Amino acid sequence: MTILGAAPPALAGLAALVILAAALHRLGGQGFGTVVAPFAALLAPDIVPATVLLLGAVVTALGAGFDVRGVRYAEIGWAAAGRFAGTIPAVAVVGAVAGSPLLGPSVALMILLGVGLSLAGITLRKTRGTLLGAGMLSGFLGTLTSVGAAPMGLIYQNEAAKAARGTLNLFFLLGVLLSIGGLATAGLVTREHLLLALLLSPFVLIGFRLSGPLARRTEALPLKPAALGLATLGALLLIGKSLI
Repeated sequence: MTILGAAPPALAGLAALVILAAALHRLGGQGFGTVVAPFAALLAPDIVPATVLLLGAVVTALGAGFDVRGVRYAEIGWAAAGRFAGTIPAVAVVGAVAGSPLLGPSVALMILLGVGLSLAGITLRKTRGTLLGAGMLSGFLGTLTSVGAAPMGLIYQNEAAKAARGTLNLFFLLGVLLSIGGLATAGLVTREHLLLALLLSPFVLIGFRLSGPLARRTEALPLKPAALGLATLGALLLIGKSLI
């Protein structure tokens, strides 16, 4: 028996995963898709990337609302233009691999690429050009795998979490909406994707609620390694599953 494309045990696992990922995202300003996508592809491959992106819209809308005072609107415009440009080719790739055995390895490899970028130690100076380029790569990776945080992280990684959270969340919200719009136009967002996202959305609220008391205490803590470690584990398991 399946519920909206997911078996009951998988659905329970997804709910727990959404709570954890939403809490990490609330504390660090990014990481929801990075944590959820590889495990979602393991538990219910058909929901990636559409349902994860739909949930990401809820997460980033909440995150931007909590940290709206820190939003730097001038920076978002250039990054959003790049995100739009990167979304277009990604939609074509998703259409080519959706429902095929290539989906799992594609998601895993893109996630590992994102983790590699995050760990590379590269720091990009914040300019119009870097915001545009990072936005473009974020659009491609985010639409293909629902994991598009790493390129923008190269620009904002040395800024305090409180200062960067609002800007990143609003950018990711705009980016997720662009990705969903592109996938929907190509017929890659279904009624089941929408209903499953609606079913799992309350668990986003639980994750935010549980992490609320920790938000101020963890502003100076390096939360990124936890998200990257979970993402790497999920990607490796996904690759292992595709080889069996």
